[in-house]
Amino acid sequence: MAKLPRLPYRLMAVALINGAVIMIVELTGSRIIAPYFGSSLYVWTSIIGCILVALSVGYWYGGRLADRQPRESVLAGILLTGALFLLGSRLLQDAIMGSVSAVSPGVLLGSIMVTLLLFVPTTFILGMVSPFVAKLTLIDKKHAGESVGLVFSAGTVGSIVGTFLTGYVLFQYLGNARIILICVMILTGAGMLLKYRKLLPYQIVLLVIVAVLVARSSVFAYPTKGLVLDRDSAYNRIIVSDVQQRGRTLRMLQTDALGAQSGIYLGSDDLPFNYTRAFLDVAKLSQDGRTLLIGGGAFTVPRELARISPQRRVDTVEIDPALVQVAKDYFDYRPPASHQVIHEDARAYLNNNKQQYDLILVDAFQSLTPPFQLTTHEAISKIQKSLSTDGVLAMNLISRPDWQDSFLATQYATVRQSFRNIRVYQYKSSGGSSRSQNIFLIASNSELPSSPSLELDREIVFSEDGLLSPVLTDDFAPVEALTQ
Repeated sequence: MAKLPRLPYRLMAVALINGAVIMIVELTGSRIIAPYFGSSLYVWTSIIGCILVALSVGYWYGGRLADRQPRESVLAGILLTGALFLLGSRLLQDAIMGSVSAVSPGVLLGSIMVTLLLFVPTTFILGMVSPFVAKLTLIDKKHAGESVGLVFSAGTVGSIVGTFLTGYVLFQYLGNARIILICVMILTGAGMLLKYRKLLPYQIVLLVIVAVLVARSSVFAYPTKGLVLDRDSAYNRIIVSDVQQRGRTLRMLQTDALGAQSGIYLGSDDLPFNYTRAFLDVAKLSQDGRTLLIGGGAFTVPRELARISPQRRVDTVEIDPALVQVAKDYFDYRPPASHQVIHEDARAYLNNNKQQYDLILVDAFQSLTPPFQLTTHEAISKIQKSLSTDGVLAMNLISRPDWQDSFLATQYATVRQSFRNIRVYQYKSSGGSSRSQNIFLIASNSELPSSPSLELDREIVFSEDGLLSPVLTDDFAPVEALTQ
């Protein structure tokens, strides 16, 4: 039996590196887009779909080019070009996303546009690499299939390494900007493995430039007015900024696309956001009852609970550990001994919870789409079982305030499966608007106050049609479509 000819290690290394970079760019791309368009199913579908199209065309064109010019010099040029396009996407990313989001094309179209502009050119070029490597390693036609299989296997192994490396390591210790810049350096280094030295001066210059940018990764970032902190955690891009509002400094936390999620006035106990004030009003109704807060954010609600009722037991479920430190460093959160922070997915916590709470506050719904696993009948049932007999659930939702084909209608119908008494309100600050906005929902199996907070305005009363809205379940929860 004939032996398979030894394939050049440098070419196999190029295939492996290329596969790793493709996956790193794809995963990091989702984090780059999230502050502008969220991280919903629509966004992931846009990224994966567009990148797969780009790779498919790149595979075809790379194979065609390899048949015409099967030289390592051409492959080196492809890798350098890919590195330059990736560098360009880094330098322009915030300006491009800011411009696209300013046009307000919506999540679906906006995420497609941004992916096409930022990541499709690079992934098209990187798609050319594998067929080119396969052509250059094709020495023995008898083993052509095995040779090609090994090349694509190396690329897949690289993709696996890139996936786990990004999810478990890079997001933990490096920001998105540095990850992209390091990928530029890796691609440039991969080109230096090839037997072609005429590009070496350009490769060295590019490595030096990118090394400087890695050291100062925010140099070309789109500026945020009053920026205090801009960092990436394993779960979020965390932006803290200060703005002047009526002679006072408002410090805000932003982790998604449509603005601040929470904040404080520096040097004051006043709360700038109506939903936090409404939560505190409801908390006062339960006196010192044990409280569960789902979603920490800047920890403004726990901060105020600690101030007005330091003995109250407060458990906060916040999946992102970085936000706790941000709250302590920038939002004056000083947790007393009665407070506990649980770093876990909220649904996973509810599934295994054995505690009984008098009040559960849900503030985990981002501006674009809610985490569907917290909206379903199964999740609401877990919340109900975690409440005492007279316990109260309060949720800050984001939806249109109507009962026809809206997220609010389906969430109301879903909560109604587990609670006898439900009230839904617009906030006074909404001015009666019919656009998507913060909505306050309160539910209990005991009697509810008619006016749980002074922050609330019109109660939304559902008609019989609204009561017939579908119930969200773990099996079927199209929250992305309902929130559009």
